[in-house]
Amino acid sequence: MDVKMPDGTVIKNVPDHYSQEDLLNQYQQMSKPAEEKKAETPKPATTPPADFAHSDAAKYLAPVASAAVGVAKPFAGAAEWMGMGAPARYLNQASEELTKMGGMPSQIAELGGELLSPIPTKMLGLASKGMKYAPMAAKGLEDLFKESVLAKGAAQGATAAALNPTDTTKDQSYTDFLGKKAEQIGFGGGAGAALGKLGQVAMNPKVSEDVQKLKDLGMKYFTPGQLASQVPMIGKLIQGVEQKATSVPLAGSLVEHGLKTSAGDFNRALGNEVLKPMGETLPSNIKPGKDLIAYLNDRIESAYDKITPKLSLTNVIYKSPTSETGITSTVKAFNDKLADITQGLPIHEAEIVQKEFDRHILTPLYKMSLDGGKMSGEEFRRAEKNLGQTAFSYMKNGQTYEVGAALKELQGELRKELAYQNPTLAKELNGIHQAFIRHLPVERAAGMLGSEGRIFAPSQFESAVKAVTKGKGDFASGKATFYPESQAALNVLGKKTPDSGTAGRMQLGNLLGFGAGAYAFPNLMGALAPSALLYNKPAMGALTKLATDRPEMMKRAAPTVQSGLSTLGGFAASNPSGQNP
Repeated sequence: MDVKMPDGTVIKNVPDHYSQEDLLNQYQQMSKPAEEKKAETPKPATTPPADFAHSDAAKYLAPVASAAVGVAKPFAGAAEWMGMGAPARYLNQASEELTKMGGMPSQIAELGGELLSPIPTKMLGLASKGMKYAPMAAKGLEDLFKESVLAKGAAQGATAAALNPTDTTKDQSYTDFLGKKAEQIGFGGGAGAALGKLGQVAMNPKVSEDVQKLKDLGMKYFTPGQLASQVPMIGKLIQGVEQKATSVPLAGSLVEHGLKTSAGDFNRALGNEVLKPMGETLPSNIKPGKDLIAYLNDRIESAYDKITPKLSLTNVIYKSPTSETGITSTVKAFNDKLADITQGLPIHEAEIVQKEFDRHILTPLYKMSLDGGKMSGEEFRRAEKNLGQTAFSYMKNGQTYEVGAALKELQGELRKELAYQNPTLAKELNGIHQAFIRHLPVERAAGMLGSEGRIFAPSQFESAVKAVTKGKGDFASGKATFYPESQAALNVLGKKTPDSGTAGRMQLGNLLGFGAGAYAFPNLMGALAPSALLYNKPAMGALTKLATDRPEMMKRAAPTVQSGLSTLGGFAASNPSGQNP
């Protein structure tokens, strides 16, 4: 069909479904000028100019600027003390802006800059110089810092905080500044102490005197509770819980195995100490217990066997200022020693000791001296060995143990006299004799009741040390052989767990805070089972090394690392609110 438009235009052949209104709208659109159509075309969205603060370049450059701000901050902090707050306010504002641009890297860079700033070191140097005018105080601080890593770290952290700008505003007073500064110094000192201690533990851990004594003895395997035993306040509690944990099903057997490993290590360390005067050490295949005691006996006896052909012993007459006649002899000196050693024994036991010593040593020696002769090395060795075997036979019987111990001690006196009469071999003899003396408490401890498999506990060793010490005053004053080691072992390794039954389980539950309900063990066992994995030999060795040893290079670097961490902690903890990492 044809349709006539309002302006007179006729549109031909229009489809029937088009209305006049539809055609009119389409026609009006086609008739508009080009400029009007252009104006109606929607404009594409435009991106505003890039903001530098949010650009990639800012992200990389901000940390560089932050480091510079960090270097400058201690200068501004020092200026605040003189009432000049503008530099601090400017740097605080710059720090906030740079942190927004660079994020965490900027914060780290700023702390690095503060750490590299020369001002804190200079301030500590000036304080040190100023202390020369107060020598007593200077000496006190020097001793304190030498003894306490915490005190030194607190001082370094507090110094850093004292030089860190506050967020004091322009309209606040100097008193407001001092209040904020006191708060900063408190936080900085605390953080400096904590991080300084952390640096010392990481680089050069300090162990207790007792643990170090046992390490010097040669111990390599400590349990977690033994390593923690010297921690102030809680150490003994941890140690006690560990010992009681042996009563926990399954996990307890592993803990007990760890404690036995440590006890065996202590026994072996003492064995090496016995052999040290002879220049020997234990082979790695010698296990603590029966094997260890037998090996020590064999090595000492073999050393005497080797040297005896070169030796001799006679009844020497020599001057004695303590004798009524002014002279004495070897036989007389031995009789005096005999009286001294048997002094505390019951009369019947003292008589047995005297009889055996006379039979094996004094009578043969005296007869030879009357004939103008002397004991050859072989003769002495045969008599002395017979005495030792007799002593051993008495020591095997609990009722006559003290008789055997007294004869063993007299055997030591014989060997000492042998060294005196053979001065050319004195050095070698003294080494063997020192090994013999050290062996006495070890052998006695291994023979005590309760030493399972002849592996002895620290309490048994302490008793043995006391028993073989001639002068009881020497034991009380700490002069007895192995006395320091016995006390260190008691403090660190502890005594054997007295029981493994109900009482022990209930006590463990109370210690751990479970009260009487701790008798229900599944939860407790589940808590302790993972820690029991630490009680095998490789894990104990690794843990001991981690807790006590560091390479020499790390030890030398420790003071620098401690100082750096304390200063860093002081700055980080005292940053104004909103600037902390």
